[in-house]
Amino acid sequence: MISFVATEREYGKSTAVSAQIVVYTGWTSTTRPDIGFRLPSTSVDFVDGQTSSSASIVIKDNDVYDFPYLYFYLTLEIQVGAAKVGANSVIKVVVQDDCDRSVPGILKAPTLDKATGGMLRLKWEPPANVGGQNVWISAYNVSIRAAKSAKWIVTPTNATMLPFGGLNVLTEYAFTISAINSIGRGADSPSVAFSTTNLTVPGPPERIALLNRTGGLLTVSITAPNDAGGAPVTGYLLYLSEQGGDYKVCTT
Repeated sequence: MISFVATEREYGKSTAVSAQIVVYTGWTSTTRPDIGFRLPSTSVDFVDGQTSSSASIVIKDNDVYDFPYLYFYLTLEIQVGAAKVGANSVIKVVVQDDCDRSVPGILKAPTLDKATGGMLRLKWEPPANVGGQNVWISAYNVSIRAAKSAKWIVTPTNATMLPFGGLNVLTEYAFTISAINSIGRGADSPSVAFSTTNLTVPGPPERIALLNRTGGLLTVSITAPNDAGGAPVTGYLLYLSEQGGDYKVCTT
């Protein structure tokens, strides 16, 4: 229900007045008639001596969580009668959330945090629109495109920084990113491109695990580093320390 302190009589006259509710175009609205709301088709009438009235505006449910909230501006347009619109000549109508849930909003393009010969580490900000109240971002979908290849990665968590390894030296890669919640995946961010550097030393192995042990032998497995530096890993240096002693190279 919209209320207007609507009219001021002109020239001291006390005639009946009819006005139409219309969208005020002097300021920008974020939704428009027949999409986000429906205006009454009948006029707002003021009988002799009446200077205020009210009317109903139908808000349409788009089944989408809108954040920030949608809003629009209304005013009165005098159709019949000797009057002018008085106080509250323009009102702002804010359409608050009605517990809709939807996929997350679009993110800004990710930024580069670190580059090596074989790895690009990106960071990004979560979307302002997570998809609803009591809805959370669970992961991100990242696309990585080079001149002759493309792949998509779903992050294991909702962390907003991640290294992307296994890349080629001195190569440009284009990235887009989208957020995922319990409803689904949102739209992709704008594409942004970053390049790896010249060859660099490898990063640390991802994992060292014990496979077998005997009275005089330890067998371990080594998971290759995420960042190989832009060239194949040719070997590993393995250091061993006995009961808190100094580390010594035991294998090459």
